[in-house]
Formats: sequence, C-alpha cells, structure tokens
Amino acid sequence: MVSPANGATVGAGPQLLQWAHNDPALFYWEVQLSTDSTFNTNPILAIAPVYWNLVHGRVANPPNAWLTPALAPGTYYWRVRARVQGDGSVVSWSPASRFMVNAAAATPTPLPT
Repeated sequence: MVSPANGATVGAGPQLLQWAHNDPALFYWEVQLSTDSTFNTNPILAIAPVYWNLVHGRVANPPNAWLTPALAPGTYYWRVRARVQGDGSVVSWSPASRFMVNAAAATPTPLPT
C-alpha cells in the first residue's frame, strides 16, 4: 500500500488509492474499500457498503491505482489482491490499510483579495 499511508488523515472527496508490487506478470487487481474493517459483503450481516473493483494496473493512471468516489468524513479501510490469473489460484488479500477522512482538511484556503 503506497497511498494514502496507513493511519493518514486526508481531506473529504475522492481519494487516490495506490499500491506497488514487484511482479510485472501481475496486472489485474481487485480493490476493496469500506468503513467496515472486515469487508463483510453478506447482504444480511453487512454493516457498511463495500466498494469492490477490478483494476488493470498497467492501464491505470498512475499505475496500480484507483480513484474512489467522493468520501464523507470517517475511517476507511482498503486492501488489494492480485486477480486470479494463470493457474486460477485465488490469492490472499493484502493486510488492510486504514485512513481517516477529515472534512476540515478539505476546506480550501481563501485567496487573498
């Protein structure tokens, strides 16, 4: 996980989630984002929505990145895993990274008149 750094505080709005990997053979990635640290997608038990996206890491700009929808203030968790490729083996998710969205940080500084 490259950005935002684990534990970072960012301004409200869309966030660029970016990750790095050393294996050039991996280029399709699954990305999850939620306010639920368990990423529960069971429709009966889920406590928060989970964004779950497929990203072509070589085509993304910048590479290996996803721009989230606008995020409201709160604590968010995100993780990635390589999409099933080659032999079809499912790959484990990365450890979740956490960041906080702070509405005050998104307020622009007025320009001097």
